[in-house]
Amino acid sequence: MRAVRGLFAEGQTIVREPVRSRDHTEIALREFGADIKAIKGVITLEGRPTLTGRELIVPKRPFLGRLLPVAGYWCPGRIW
Repeated sequence: MRAVRGLFAEGQTIVREPVRSRDHTEIALREFGADIKAIKGVITLEGRPTLTGRELIVPKRPFLGRLLPVAGYWCPGRIW
């Protein structure tokens, strides 16, 4: 989740996780078009990606249900 801060940064954001955590945010950001990689506890995100909304099937995971409306807010052309 800390990688989200890098969405508005110039260049590359690198987050090192000493212990593996859930990767729902990374998966969702990748689906929306962010250039994000997670390899052996190192998450790399290229800043200022062009995020594109798309239709997704959301599993019964409460966290993703909260993330998707927020991710939609970041997408250009939003309706609210």
